[in-house]
Amino acid sequence: MSGDEALVLLVSVLLGPLAWGLWFWRLSGLDRTGRRRPVMERLLAVLAACAAGLLAVLLTLAAHDVRDSFAYICLYLLLGSAWLRMSERCLPWFGLSVRDDLVERGNDVVLPALAGFLGAMTLAYAGANIGDGPGWWVVVVCAGLASLAVLLAWAALECFASVAEQVTVERDRAAGWRLGGFLLACGAIAGRAVAGDWISADATLRDFVFRAWPLLMLLVAALLVEFAARPRPDRLRTSFAGLGALPACAYLALAASAIAAEGWPA
Repeated sequence: MSGDEALVLLVSVLLGPLAWGLWFWRLSGLDRTGRRRPVMERLLAVLAACAAGLLAVLLTLAAHDVRDSFAYICLYLLLGSAWLRMSERCLPWFGLSVRDDLVERGNDVVLPALAGFLGAMTLAYAGANIGDGPGWWVVVVCAGLASLAVLLAWAALECFASVAEQVTVERDRAAGWRLGGFLLACGAIAGRAVAGDWISADATLRDFVFRAWPLLMLLVAALLVEFAARPRPDRLRTSFAGLGALPACAYLALAASAIAAEGWPA
């Protein structure tokens, strides 16, 4: 492991496991009665699932020198942990907060949305690890490109539909599941768009634009669903099955179809 890789490993430990530990410790201090402990445990389970999925990708689909090295597996796993921690700090930009909504206000409706977001960032980072490349900086560039695409898609959805407000203010459980499914589907498409061997920055950007276009189709579908799901005087609460679970599954099916049509990196 080179000097710059050792530095990345150190920074990843600080921004990853240590930062997550401090974050959970602070949140636990806010929950003095222990009533939010089951929700915090479910959030911890989501993070564990993200780590397990990323580890599976690193062990099977990453570059050969990564798959065959315990040190590199640890490096990219820890870097992924730091990536998720830094991504979580973007949530307030979209009107969501683990501390405010989940812990202090006890709004369980945000949990599916948070899980979808963390899963999306994991898929974006995992896709950047698929294929051969010259070093860790390639993973950072590709993961940044995929993550930015997810954030932009969410920003566009919020601009026209204000889904986060339905989740945090209206506490619409169906909206929480729709948002979680949408974000997870975006992460799958964006992660696939950056997967593959690194050739050059220009080639990566060109391939990404060519492969990530289903994000636009997904966004249009989500906007149509959100307009149809808006509360009306005769329907103050939306159906969880019809306007929650079903759209979320449809978003994921659309993403799976787009990935299947594109094919897997050679």
